[in-house]
Amino acid sequence: MEIANYAFSGYMNLESIGMPSGLKKIGWDNFDDGTIQNILYPLSSEEWDNIDIQPNNSELSSANYHFNFDLVYSENV
Repeated sequence: MEIANYAFSGYMNLESIGMPSGLKKIGWDNFDDGTIQNILYPLSSEEWDNIDIQPNNSELSSANYHFNFDLVYSENV
């Protein structure tokens, strides 16, 4: 599974996003011009590190990561 290039480009008020466990690639320029604060991911940080993250996703480096996060039953972050 992958997030296509520019899929989230321009979403200026996106603060939190849940990423699926089967994610293998984040395409170009998805998280570079908004306010993403929280990345919710149901697996470990080691598994996150295996995702192919393309350029122009600089917000991912400053977001708060929530690993082993239950995307179905957890309250808002």
